[in-house]
Amino acid sequence: MADKFTSADTDTLLSQPGFFYYRDYNTSNPYVKAVFANGAAFTPTTESVSIAFDDVGDVRDEVSNETVEIALSSGRVLDLDFIDALTGGLYAKTVNPGTPVAAASQTIASGDWVFDQIVLFEGQNSDLAAPSITSVTAGTDGVLAEGTDYNLVLLPEVGYGISIVDSANVTIEAQDIVIVYGYTPAGSTTLTRGGVKIITPIEIAFQTIGEDGNFVTYTFYKATSNGADGHGFSPENSAEPITMDLAFTAKKDTNRTSGDQLMSIVSGGASLG
Repeated sequence: MADKFTSADTDTLLSQPGFFYYRDYNTSNPYVKAVFANGAAFTPTTESVSIAFDDVGDVRDEVSNETVEIALSSGRVLDLDFIDALTGGLYAKTVNPGTPVAAASQTIASGDWVFDQIVLFEGQNSDLAAPSITSVTAGTDGVLAEGTDYNLVLLPEVGYGISIVDSANVTIEAQDIVIVYGYTPAGSTTLTRGGVKIITPIEIAFQTIGEDGNFVTYTFYKATSNGADGHGFSPENSAEPITMDLAFTAKKDTNRTSGDQLMSIVSGGASLG
């Protein structure tokens, strides 16, 4: 009789994409989600040596080293912040500020926002600092106060946004919100490379969803870029996106407990964001 899948068997199948995340090594900083990735894969490698004696031969094999090779293709070939973050200091980034904007005005129309939803500022500071808020005014409820009626929220790699709070002062969502703020945009961003001796590791994670609906998270504690982040350019009549192949080697973090130094796989944990 042929074998049949049970519900428990199908829960172990994987047919969902994986999302790529990263953060600074050995920190509890929030993970940064990096979209537009293809072909993400990892391959653990174990090196072992045989313990042998002349009179009895091989006694046992012992692990001498463990690593994981991680690879993916990213479509973010023109995202210089992304490239700088993943290559571990191989590049030096210089941001040249543009002309300051003292009193930018942005209107979030009624219907384009709801309570606790983040709406990005149209202008962002080149140094990733928060914008200088002059005023936030609701069409019906008047001037709003930071920390009570609205909050500034930073989305990593994206920028600052504003979130309106369902406070005692904000009575309805059906009203325009007008923000007046100052910021200094980026004039240009430059990456330079050559001469760096030490590559800084990062922490890498992949997260997917199993057939049972639970998040499954693969975490690699100490991963180092191989620095091969080159890419090509698109022909005039092609609609195919250009990607750059990124590769990392995860090594053991000997500051961690033995048995938990290279990577972890967690089923049923929380979303990384």
